[in-house]
Amino acid sequence: MHFHLPKPLHGWREFVGEIAIIVIGVSIALIAEQVVEAAHWRNVVAEESAALDNEVAEIWGAMTARVGQQSCIDQRLADLALVFARHDTGLPLGLIGPVGRPRVFTAGRSALEIATADQALSHMPLERKQAYFAVYLGYDTFAASAQEERASWRALQALDHSETLAAPDWRDLRKAYDDAVDSNVSMKINLVIGPVEHWLSPFAKFPPQPINRRALELPSVRELCSPAVAKGPNV
Repeated sequence: MHFHLPKPLHGWREFVGEIAIIVIGVSIALIAEQVVEAAHWRNVVAEESAALDNEVAEIWGAMTARVGQQSCIDQRLADLALVFARHDTGLPLGLIGPVGRPRVFTAGRSALEIATADQALSHMPLERKQAYFAVYLGYDTFAASAQEERASWRALQALDHSETLAAPDWRDLRKAYDDAVDSNVSMKINLVIGPVEHWLSPFAKFPPQPINRRALELPSVRELCSPAVAKGPNV
């Protein structure tokens, strides 16, 4: 049996050549791996960016649904001011319909949670990440205010049974009315796209969408937009 020993390298030139071949091979493998990984992340980022854009549109719809109800809310608060004034002077309240209430829409954040968990966000440009997070931050602030406003209007619906109200009930109703007025002022100030950071300002970095007016078709909002208080001297 014959054993063949590897031939010894002859000189530094041959040694360097062998090392160069190894280095080039490793470099090609690393570059190929990086190309594959970059392609993978491009696909992941593209898919999850699309999901985030859809969720941003959903958030826009939830927030601007409140904008679509604004004129009805303003009118009903003016009606209720008249009701309280009549109560103070002992006049008939003149309630001819239900008070109604604004409808609060909500949006999810599953796309953001997924993009954060699988690190897709870390592969997005910083400016894009900031744009997404600004939208969610504005929505969180809006959602907290919307829930407070919702509680005020639920309390005001006790006026639908005004004949059963006692003096303590009217004190609670006045507080609910004041809270509803405060919430309305905050909503009108912040639900705009302007030069300062209002709740809707972050949406300026995304394609424009129409105001969501679907809430006007809901029964409670139809009540809100319908006459509820008789006007004129002969109530």
